[in-house]
Amino acid sequence: MRQSDGIYLKSLYFTIWAAIGAFWPFIFVYYRREIGLSGTEIGLVVMASAATGTLAAPVWGMLNDRLGRTRLLLTIQALSLAVVGLILGQMHTFVGVLAMISLFTVFSSPIMPLLDSTTLGLLGERRDLYGAYRAWGTIGFVIACTLAGFLIERIGLGLIFPAYSIGVFVFWLLSLRLPDRRSSQGRAIRRAGLGQIIRHRAWLLFAISVFILWFSVMGAFAFLGIVIVEMGGAQSLIGLASTIAALTEIPTFQYGSQLLRRFAAPRLLMIAIGVYALRLLLYAFMPAPSWVLWLALLQGASYGLFLISAVAYANELAPDELKSTAQGLLVSVMSLANLGAGLAGGWLLDHVGHRGLFLAMMGTCLVALGVLLLGRRRRLRLSTTPDLQTHF
Repeated sequence: MRQSDGIYLKSLYFTIWAAIGAFWPFIFVYYRREIGLSGTEIGLVVMASAATGTLAAPVWGMLNDRLGRTRLLLTIQALSLAVVGLILGQMHTFVGVLAMISLFTVFSSPIMPLLDSTTLGLLGERRDLYGAYRAWGTIGFVIACTLAGFLIERIGLGLIFPAYSIGVFVFWLLSLRLPDRRSSQGRAIRRAGLGQIIRHRAWLLFAISVFILWFSVMGAFAFLGIVIVEMGGAQSLIGLASTIAALTEIPTFQYGSQLLRRFAAPRLLMIAIGVYALRLLLYAFMPAPSWVLWLALLQGASYGLFLISAVAYANELAPDELKSTAQGLLVSVMSLANLGAGLAGGWLLDHVGHRGLFLAMMGTCLVALGVLLLGRRRRLRLSTTPDLQTHF
């Protein structure tokens, strides 16, 4: 890939993650403080978003695999998001938010899978360098999240909606240079290919592990901003904690290729789950909201390792003509986990407080680690072939 192509891809990651950084760390606090939703109601909003994401991400991925019209699909998604994001900011009832966030997710959930699959395709045999490109997304997230956190203190939480829409619009303008990706089989792809991925034993073990892990992560971290504010922390502390967390991802992404070559994706996933469990335990017993700044330092070893290992493994397991579908399925599994996680997390926050919430999700996280360890042990017994999949 040419150097100019590399710079261009980095700018795409930078822009879309800048939009995300100005929006997602603050949206749950907006639900709580500006609209007055309860923890259970916020959980239902997360559940609705997860339901639409579960269906939308693989459908958009299959469309891209069949049609190869990446630019067209991203145009539909980005422009729709820019409009829906502004409308979402005008919703002030639970029903209105529930309806608009579902529509929002239809267009937002497939953007990252399409960008990731396009990047992996352009990298070719150097797919292990994915993390170095994704790191620029973290840089964009850091800058936008930091600025948003301080501006919100002065302007208000309503800032996040126009900021997100502007960011997505700029992303769309940049995406017009992306190449269309036509698969070798074109329209001959059939649903049997999707079934082949789902029936693959290694894929099922991977998907179950990701599902349980993401249930824990979203069940707890979706409400972290609310916990910070209710413990007496300023809203700027949310942005600062998110910034520190994102900064720790950069070295993980930058050296992701070396980590993947040395340890293989499944082992990195195990490490990520273990660090997530530790973070949840420490969040449960933090005596002051300022502790989130120190605990954010564990982000690179948890989310960073999770992302590079999950994307790499999903790509490894998929045939060439179903790369976008595989990335969409990965997002779908995570969205499916959100179906119960958001509602469970909101209910726990309302009934047992933040300590009970974090401890419960830590226990679920340990279950995910146990499932992954059992799956890997079984795979090692069944096969001794020195292939990436046998490490699972």
